[in-house]
Amino acid sequence: MPRVIRRGLNVLAVLSLALCVAPAVMWVRSNWRTDLIWWGGGAANVRAITMPGAVRFTFIHSTGYVRGWNYTSHSPSPAVQTTGFDFRHNKGSAYGGWEEWSVAFPWSVACLICSAAPAIWLLWYRHTRIREEPGRCRHCGYDLRATPDRCPECGLVPKELVKS
Repeated sequence: MPRVIRRGLNVLAVLSLALCVAPAVMWVRSNWRTDLIWWGGGAANVRAITMPGAVRFTFIHSTGYVRGWNYTSHSPSPAVQTTGFDFRHNKGSAYGGWEEWSVAFPWSVACLICSAAPAIWLLWYRHTRIREEPGRCRHCGYDLRATPDRCPECGLVPKELVKS
């Protein structure tokens, strides 16, 4: 793999690891604080709400919301707690009519989703390091100490023997 691509994947893995830590921190914080961050763009409003046990993402189509970013934080309310998966679709006629779609899922799911890329990178890194060890086949990682002429697993002839 070219060096530039490998470095780029390493940078992406580090960023993904930071995104993996963020839900874990927010999960712990959600036990003491409920955070609401939203963006209003005229007829569209997108919200993320942290609550004990879960996170909820909401999209609202309405004409009554302010434009721009907003943030609030307060003590958690027992009325907004969600511990599992939840999907809601609501409609109303107030403020000229509105329609809302929201999905909630446990913080553990958010942590698992965000930890997938670092886990894949870690497995790839371990796999490539094993193949780069001396006495190992460059193609499959088989131990060549007993048969240094050719890999009995995949049949590859080591480069050192091909050049001679």
